[in-house]
Amino acid sequence: IYIVKQFAKAWMNYVSPKFNDEAMMYYWLDYSISMQMIQKYAKTYINKADNEFIAAIINCELNNKQNEALYGVILLNERASLRNDGKYPYKLASLMTKDEIKGKFGINSSDLPEASRKHPDFKRQLVIPRGISDKD
Repeated sequence: IYIVKQFAKAWMNYVSPKFNDEAMMYYWLDYSISMQMIQKYAKTYINKADNEFIAAIINCELNNKQNEALYGVILLNERASLRNDGKYPYKLASLMTKDEIKGKFGINSSDLPEASRKHPDFKRQLVIPRGISDKD
């Protein structure tokens, strides 16, 4: 999934948690997309009539200034199809609230993906089985 470097810069001041710089937000998004895909939480939406890809949605675990959850909307990367090289066929196009997604794509909030970082397996892997020593 391609993330334009300017994407993080454009959104940085409008989301929480706050990030120290654009690189931190970029990697948050990159890791969030990876976790959503690995845990099979990312949702792909296909038009039933023509079997065409509509969008993929991920839970970014970010909120807007109104404290509404933001979801990453992944669309076809038109530049990749123009190059015809297959590299990065999809791109993170936007962050949207559940209401914006409903309005644009007709996708119900109950069909949106859950948060990866709240997944019990993820939390369990964060626990260190021993105490932290001075050498850590």
